[in-house]
Amino acid sequence: MTRRRTFLTWIVVAAIVFVAAVVVCGIATAAASPYMPVFPSFGAEGGSVVSTKEQYDAIVFPARVGRAAAGVALASVITAVAIAVRWRSKPRRSDAAA
Repeated sequence: MTRRRTFLTWIVVAAIVFVAAVVVCGIATAAASPYMPVFPSFGAEGGSVVSTKEQYDAIVFPARVGRAAAGVALASVITAVAIAVRWRSKPRRSDAAA
């Protein structure tokens, strides 16, 4: 496999991981949003939620999964950009021969 193809393969892998992480983040956030909204300032003022332990666990777990997936998405974007920058900064063989 050529060096260019290797870099492009890693960029595509990072992009696939990003898309999967964003989908997981969206689903987890939607699962947690009835009781734990993404933007709490848009909710009702002074409202309090009373929940059982099972309901609380059902709220907190998707929120944690969503945050972890958002972190993975951010890391995959940073990785893809770093690979692309490194690939662009390497001299090409035709440039080195000239």
